[in-house]
Amino acid sequence: MLNTLRLLLAPLALLTIAACASTASAPSMFGEWNVSAIEGTPVMEGSPAFLRFNDDGSVSGNAGVNRLQGSWTIEDDVFKIGPLAVTRMAGPEPLMDQETRLLAAIDKVCCFGVEEGDLVLSDMDGAEVVRAAPRPASE
Repeated sequence: MLNTLRLLLAPLALLTIAACASTASAPSMFGEWNVSAIEGTPVMEGSPAFLRFNDDGSVSGNAGVNRLQGSWTIEDDVFKIGPLAVTRMAGPEPLMDQETRLLAAIDKVCCFGVEEGDLVLSDMDGAEVVRAAPRPASE
């Protein structure tokens, strides 16, 4: 039943979040996105951080060192990512710090849009918390 509900909500999600979009038509978040900035700070060069949004309500990706998976929902016009399950491997301190910032930023997300081809995740005040570029198919 949950999968049926998610399938029914996916098209509604695109209509609901159109108000968050900076483009005239409803953007699509579905697909893979390389994280390029967290709260306005560019990610480290070569960062493996990416997010994959699926139309079944699932999200997965890499937070920088660790893999993540979970769900996304839209409830009362609020776009929410999570809860997320994240692996617990250690890595280089700069990547671990970046990962911590990314996961904290994802917790603030309530809206998304597509600006100049980038996925922009925003907080309740409309501030950009995560920016991501389309991920090439070969990655």
